[in-house]
Amino acid sequence: MEQQTKRVDTGNSIVKQGSILVMSSIIVRLIGFFYRVPLYNMLGDEGVALYSNAYDVYSLLLIISSYGIPIAVSKLVASKLSNKEYNNAHRVFKLSLLFAFISGSIASLIVWFGAEFITREIVNIPLAAIPLKALSPTILIVSILGVFRGYFQGMNTMVPTALSQIIEQILNAIVSVVAAASLLSMGIEFGSAGGTIGTGVGALTGLIFMISIYLLIRPKINRRLARDTKTIEISTINLSKMIALTIVPIVIGTTVINLTNFLDNVMFNQSLGFRGYTDSDIRLLSGILNGKYKLIITFPISIGSALAAATVPSIASSLNNSFKDINRKIDVAIRFLMLIAIPSAFGILTLAGPILNLVFRDESTIEVVRLLQLGSVSIIFFCLSTIAIGILQGLDRIKLPIKHSVISMTIKMIINFIFFFVLRLSLFAMIVSNIIFSIISAYLNLKAVKKITKLNINIKKAFILPSVSATIMGVIVFLVYNITHYIVKSNAISTLVAIAFGIATYGILIIKTKAINENELLGLPQGGKLVKLCYKFRLL
Repeated sequence: MEQQTKRVDTGNSIVKQGSILVMSSIIVRLIGFFYRVPLYNMLGDEGVALYSNAYDVYSLLLIISSYGIPIAVSKLVASKLSNKEYNNAHRVFKLSLLFAFISGSIASLIVWFGAEFITREIVNIPLAAIPLKALSPTILIVSILGVFRGYFQGMNTMVPTALSQIIEQILNAIVSVVAAASLLSMGIEFGSAGGTIGTGVGALTGLIFMISIYLLIRPKINRRLARDTKTIEISTINLSKMIALTIVPIVIGTTVINLTNFLDNVMFNQSLGFRGYTDSDIRLLSGILNGKYKLIITFPISIGSALAAATVPSIASSLNNSFKDINRKIDVAIRFLMLIAIPSAFGILTLAGPILNLVFRDESTIEVVRLLQLGSVSIIFFCLSTIAIGILQGLDRIKLPIKHSVISMTIKMIINFIFFFVLRLSLFAMIVSNIIFSIISAYLNLKAVKKITKLNINIKKAFILPSVSATIMGVIVFLVYNITHYIVKSNAISTLVAIAFGIATYGILIIKTKAINENELLGLPQGGKLVKLCYKFRLL
């Protein structure tokens, strides 16, 4: 009985620590969304093209060089600490620091010296070389920062990582906007470089914070190391192998996902150049795609990613239990994510134009509005794919998402080639390609989840009831926006009022249709207050 209680407590601890990271991720994403609005307005579509294309190259090299380090360090440190191998746990930390320094330095040098070649010959946006160079030192900083975060996570404390992420993003936001504004007068390439400087300053601040926390607990670590006289020291070669074998699968999987974004941009930009578009036209179209479109579409998807992160430890903590318990958690996770994704898609479909005009200073063209409306459906499938990948990782089936990502990416690249180089299509073709990619990825990953767990998803509660509620919400939002705009003649007021009405309408409908019940409401943050409010207004 004691052992069972201990296992339950451990599971709750994992979920609690995971929820801390989820909350910090949501805060970080909100800050990221809100600082990019003034930044993108300053840079314009062409400047955003330089910024986003440079950032995609940076992200890809960062992932290849060091993305798997935090997870590898956290897993190995946790494993050694659970066996009371304190010296080996600390050696994992020190060896990982050396690995991060070497790989981060190499990647930084490749970016610095190869920036002109990469942006001119591969990305086909030569002016992106300057913002890409500005990002090069950040790879080394983030590599080392990842080791510290992984070390603390391995000690089962997520608070330092969560706080460092928030501090990093706040500094990133402030410096990016200020630096971009200061350097923009020198040209859009320097303004875009200013926007990327914030990433480095934020990461450096996060690193200083993590080092400070480490130095504070260093005496405690030293005392623990001094008491550890029984640990059999693992050789440096074997320890290096352990780190490498943990990192490689993670890096491959994440690289494939980010490689898709990178190749999308490369194929799109190259096809435009092949068809005789000027550099300015290419930057303009790329900026629309990577700026206006992606900023709005990826916002609800990023919240879905944060929620999916909580699913991994929750399911992992249930692996010793029956599939009935695991399936219950999976069903709840999918339903809750769909309760967010489906209304987000319907909301963007209904209010694409007003939202664009609210967020961006320039009047958005009908074409951009149509892009958002068409792409809104991909939110649902990307969120499904994200949660399914999180579930598979929680089930310790890490290789399956990699396999599915490779299949989805290959099909997408074939479709891209046909659309861009054979049929000579443009922006709308990219959105259709993204939708097909999201559907294939969601299908493959969900199919694997169902095969492993014998899961029966509650289709009615997961998809039908939220879709019906979101449809009614969409009609209400459309009417409220137009009536309010007719009275006050203000897009900002009309949009915010319509969104408020939409949230209230959708919330009432999902409760009244039993898409979410009282027990599930109680499981939400501040769930008790929500239930009391529902009883007060006779919704339950």
